Amino acid sequence: MQDWTVEDGTENQRLIADDLTIFPEQSYLILTGDPESFADLHPDIACPVLPISNWPSLYRGVWGGESGRTLERISVDQATNDSTNWNSCLDPDGATPGERNSVCTRYRDLEATMMEFIPPNPAAGQDFLVRVTATNVGLDPIDNFSATFFIDSDFDSLPDDPEVIGIVDHTFTTLGPGETVEIESDIVNFPTSVLLVSCQLPGKSDQYLSNNRIDQTLMIGEDPVLINEIYYLPDQEADQPEWIECYHQGGSPINLLDWTIEDGTANSKRISTERVVIPTDTYFILTEDQEKFVATYPQVSAETIQPESWPSLNNSGDILAIRVPSGVAVDSLEFDDQWGGDVGVSLERIAFLVDSFDPDNWGNCVSADGSTPGEKNSIAAKDHDLALSDSLGISSSTPLPGESINLTGYVENRGMNAISGIVVRLFHDANQDSILDQGENLASATIAQELSPGESAPFTGSFSLPEIGLYIIGARIDYESDQYAQNNYGSISVTVGKELIVINEIMYSPASGDDKNGAEWVELYLPEQEGIAADRPLIDLQGWRLSDSRIDEFSVITEESRQLYAGDRVILTGDPDAFSEEFPDVDCPVIEPIDGFPSLANSEDMAILYDPTGAIADSVPYLDDWGGDTGRSLERITPTVASTDARNWGTCVAMGQGGTPCDENSIEANLPLRSDVRIETQPNPFSPDNDGFEDHAVITVDLPLTMAVTNLYVYDIQGRLVRRLLSGQSVGNKTTVVWDGADDDGEKVRIGQYILYLEATQSESGKVETEKKRIVVAGRL
Repeated sequence: MQDWTVEDGTENQRLIADDLTIFPEQSYLILTGDPESFADLHPDIACPVLPISNWPSLYRGVWGGESGRTLERISVDQATNDSTNWNSCLDPDGATPGERNSVCTRYRDLEATMMEFIPPNPAAGQDFLVRVTATNVGLDPIDNFSATFFIDSDFDSLPDDPEVIGIVDHTFTTLGPGETVEIESDIVNFPTSVLLVSCQLPGKSDQYLSNNRIDQTLMIGEDPVLINEIYYLPDQEADQPEWIECYHQGGSPINLLDWTIEDGTANSKRISTERVVIPTDTYFILTEDQEKFVATYPQVSAETIQPESWPSLNNSGDILAIRVPSGVAVDSLEFDDQWGGDVGVSLERIAFLVDSFDPDNWGNCVSADGSTPGEKNSIAAKDHDLALSDSLGISSSTPLPGESINLTGYVENRGMNAISGIVVRLFHDANQDSILDQGENLASATIAQELSPGESAPFTGSFSLPEIGLYIIGARIDYESDQYAQNNYGSISVTVGKELIVINEIMYSPASGDDKNGAEWVELYLPEQEGIAADRPLIDLQGWRLSDSRIDEFSVITEESRQLYAGDRVILTGDPDAFSEEFPDVDCPVIEPIDGFPSLANSEDMAILYDPTGAIADSVPYLDDWGGDTGRSLERITPTVASTDARNWGTCVAMGQGGTPCDENSIEANLPLRSDVRIETQPNPFSPDNDGFEDHAVITVDLPLTMAVTNLYVYDIQGRLVRRLLSGQSVGNKTTVVWDGADDDGEKVRIGQYILYLEATQSESGKVETEKKRIVVAGRL
C-alpha cells in the first residue's frame, strides 16, 4: 500500500502509507482518521488499521448508511459505482469491520423471515399456533435443522430452559438457495398476557447469526394493559406536566421497548427505545416531562417513562392508544371534557372490566390531591356495583291505551364480587325525580342468574298504560348493597296516542327596523284529540330541550314543572320582552329557554324538540320556500300531517300581524272526518327513474276513524305482494306515505300497473275499513 492514496469529492489526495505495507489477498484493511476512537468502538478487530492524516469529511448520501450504521458493499463482483450494490449494514452492531459484510450473500445462511399466529389474536386460555417461515438466503443448500420456540419472559433474547415451548426438528431432502419452509409449534393455555414469542434457528455452520432469530409481541385476551388515569389539564402555574397512568394486569411481565403511544393525530411516538420491564399487577406512568413529574409527585414509586415525543393532550378531549411493536392496540379510547377532568384534577377510570370507550366508566378524581398516580383510583370499582345499560328498548314507543308494552335492557356487574337476586323496578316517573315514589310502580323484572364481575344479563318487564299521554318510564335496579347508585337508573319515553305535542309555528325572520326589534320564536301545540280528558295533564315541560340543526347545542326549556293539557300552546323565545312588545295580547305561557334560544337561519334550518329522555318529540327541517318571510311566521296547516312534509306548511296570512302565537294558525285546516275511505296518489302515473321528475308517488290515506292500526300494501296485477308501505302501524284519520317505486328488497319494480290495498282496523271497536286503488309505474319514452 506504499504511496497509495485516498481522496473524497474534493479530489484532495491523502497518503495511505509512505513505507512498505503489505495487504494480503482475501483480507480486510481499515482506514480511519481516528484509530483510537475506532479501537474503543471495535476492540476485537484482528485486521490492520491504518491512520490517515487529514481525514476527508464524508457526506451522507442516498445509497444507504444512516446514523450509527455503515454503508456496505453487497458484491465485489459488481461495479463499485452501482448504487444497487450498496446498502445499510444489517448487523445489530451497525457495522462489520474486519468481517464479511452483513448485506453480502453467504454460502450458508438460514434466515427467519416471518412469524405469524393462528388465530392472530387468541383469547385467554385458547390454544394457538405460531408459524415461522425460514428462508435459505445463502449460496449452498441446507439439509436438516431444528428450530427452538420460546417465550422470552426475561427479554434477554436467549431460550432459557423454562422459556422453551417447543423444539421442532425439521427434516427434508434439501432446502435450496432461495427456498423457504414453514415451521410450526403449538402454544397452550396462556392467560391474558402480552408475550414476546421468539424462534431461534440453528447457529452451527451458519455464517451470519444476526438473522437467525425472529420475535413478535402477541396480545392474548382482552385488556392486558389498561389506560387508567389521564392528567390532561395540569396546573400550569405549578409547572406540572401532562401524564397518563397505565395498569398492567396481564399474566406475565411486559417489555415497553418499541411500544408506542398516539393521540388523535395518529402520529405514533415510541414509549421507550430501551428495555423497560413492567411486572404484572403494576402501574406505570407515561409523562411529557419525567423531571417535572418526579418533582411534582416525589412519593410515586411506579415506573415513570418519558416517551421520545409526547402527544400533547387537548383540553377539550382527545384520542389515546397504546400499541405493542406489531401495531396492535392493547387499549384505546376517545375521551372529552364531559367525561371528567379539570385543571389540577385527573380523569379516572372506574372499573377495569368495563370498556375504555364507555364514558360512564370515567369521572373526576375525588382525592384531595386531585390525582392518584401509581395508586388505586379514588373512584375505582366497588365491591358491589350493578349498572343499568344506557340503551333501554321498548316494544312500541307509541302504543294504544291498554296495549301491553315490553321494556328491555341489560344489567351489568361492574363490581368485584358476584351478585344474585337482581330485581329491576319499572315505574312511571311522573315527577321526573328518578325515584320510585308511591303510586308510580308499573312492574318488576327479575334476573335469575348470578352475575360474575364483568358479566351482564338482559331483563324484560311488561306493563300497560291506560290513557293517552307522554310517560317517562324509569327503570331502577333494586339492590341495597350497591355501593355506587349513580348508574342504577335509566329512562325512556312512551307516547300513548299520537302527536301529543307538535311544533306548530316558527318565526325565523322577525321584522326589524322602524322602531321594531322583533324576536325569533317557536310555538308548541298540544292538539285536542278524541279520548283525551281535558282536566288531565299530558306533558310536563320540565327537562324538555330545543335545538336547531346544531344538535349538540340544545337548550333546556325549563327545569321547573310546567304541565300542559290538550289544546295548550306555549311560546319559546330568546327575547320575551321583544316578543311581548310585538304581540302584547297573547294569553299563553312565554318561556325563555335556560341556555338561550337557538338562532334560526332564514334560508334553511331545523327546529327540534326533545323530551326529557333525549328522544325527539318533533322536528321541522324547514326551507325558506316552505313559507315564512321577514316579519311573517311559518305556519303549520294541520297537526296530523308530518312535520317534515313541506306541503303542511305555509306563510302566515293573518292581517296586520305576521304571526298567530297562542291562537289558531291563519292557514290551519281542521277538516271533519270523512264518511268513507279514500286513497289519493300524486302523481299517478309516476316514473321512478331518478331523473328528478315525478320519481316518487305521494299516497294520502283519509279514514273515517280517529285512530287505526293500518296496513297499506302494493301488489302486482298477478296478486303478488311487492311492497309493504305501512304494516301494523297506528295512524290518525289522515296520513301520508311516499313510494319510491321499489319493492321490499330495495329493487325497482317493472313498468306497469299495481294495486294499492288498504286495511285499517279501529283501535277501540275493531271495525275494519278496506280500500283498493290502481297506481301506474311509468317510464320515459
